[in-house]
Amino acid sequence: MQSLKGKTIWITGAGSGIGEATAHAMANQGATVALTGRRKEPLEQVAHEIEKAGGLKFVYIDPPFDVGADFAMDIEVG
Repeated sequence: MQSLKGKTIWITGAGSGIGEATAHAMANQGATVALTGRRKEPLEQVAHEIEKAGGLKFVYIDPPFDVGADFAMDIEVG
């Protein structure tokens, strides 16, 4: 596999399942991971685990994807 050091990878559904596993795998390969998903608590847990293991992360909680909806985005850069 090509080195992922210095790369940023955006992972959707990163709070559980395949997305979570992908986030851990990519962070373990040296990538900065952008974690997105609908549920704040699972994303924060995955981000904490990656950070604890020495990885870098960026967390974004998905807003509702209704193009007509008004919403505010919570963004945390760690």
